[in-house]
Amino acid sequence: MKASQKIFDYGSVALPWQPWADGTFLTENAQLLVFNGAVADVPFVIGDDDDEGTLFSLGNSNITTAAELRQYLQEYIFPTVNDTVLDGVLAAYPDDPTLGSPFDTGSNNSITPEYKRMSAIIGDYIFHAPRRLLLTERSGNASAYSFLDKRGKDTPVIGSAHGTDLDIFQGTDLTDALIHFVNNLDPNGASLIDWPAYTAEAPALLTFLEGNITQVITDDTFRVEGIQAISQATVAGIRQP
Repeated sequence: MKASQKIFDYGSVALPWQPWADGTFLTENAQLLVFNGAVADVPFVIGDDDDEGTLFSLGNSNITTAAELRQYLQEYIFPTVNDTVLDGVLAAYPDDPTLGSPFDTGSNNSITPEYKRMSAIIGDYIFHAPRRLLLTERSGNASAYSFLDKRGKDTPVIGSAHGTDLDIFQGTDLTDALIHFVNNLDPNGASLIDWPAYTAEAPALLTFLEGNITQVITDDTFRVEGIQAISQATVAGIRQP
């Protein structure tokens, strides 16, 4: 366990404890198995917080320029991709704090010039891109359902951060639906609005909000170019000899 860095360490995103191909249980990288259809055809539920990357970026406050961010991504996240691929990722995440994470907070929470940009990239790399890839590639097979938690946006600096979705598991918001899913392989029929299955043509997200309206169905179409660039970079890195 000493190989693991603490969450606020500089290189904490270089996760050592990921599923690795062992040649027996996982015959190759998990994402390549998804591409090849070598995945159990069973229904599943998967979801994320909106601002998954903020907590993992707090320890990198010394990254204040685009050049420093590029160097960090090259060293810790995409060490095997070429410059063209890496430049494609950076181009898809403009150096504009109003577009960064915490999302939908304007220029607020910009604790460093690159913090919100870095948070967006890291959150999509670790969470949103793999989730969307799995859902898209499995579309047309067994039913899948996805959710997005956007509560806690007023939390300074971190917004709807990693782990803040635990609240929806502890009340009736999602717990009833998951119990219904375990028993019927369908979350509907619980105390939620109708939750459509996720398909490539209609990528529905059950989205949790604060205020008078707490549950809505939204489309999983945010940051299409960025998430696609990250997925392509990840696969390019996997396929390097």
